[in-house]
Amino acid sequence: MNIPWRYSLLEQITNTTLGLLIGALFLIFVINPLFSLSLTVIVSIEVSLIMFFVSTIRGLVIRRIWIRLIEEKQSLKHSFIEKFIDVGLGLIIATLVWSFFVMPAYDVQTTFMVDVLINFMFFIVNLARSVIVRRVFEAHSRKYLTPCAQTV
Repeated sequence: MNIPWRYSLLEQITNTTLGLLIGALFLIFVINPLFSLSLTVIVSIEVSLIMFFVSTIRGLVIRRIWIRLIEEKQSLKHSFIEKFIDVGLGLIIATLVWSFFVMPAYDVQTTFMVDVLINFMFFIVNLARSVIVRRVFEAHSRKYLTPCAQTV
């Protein structure tokens, strides 16, 4: 099935916008207190915005590759595998961005294991969110995209 680029972009922006909101709240209300970090709300939002832009590009590229690989209706298993790859790459990228950009730029003092744990917690939250958004868009695309719209 040929899904239009604009539809994939809409899905990815929806997913990463939810990720931006959930990520900022998770950073402010869970990560900061749990690990005794002193990130301000502004810094938390800045960090979330950085991840938003990286995630949008990464997710759109993976979505378009996946569309080419899976021609039929996407099952829950396919959605989970696609989003596991997407968010798994995000885990690696986020750990690198956190360790080599955020920590030095904002003078955050943690150990590498704490960094990995923080990013793993984000991985779990983001995987759940991404699979849910993928399934909603999958259901919508099969119901509302006509054969004419799918060839655009």
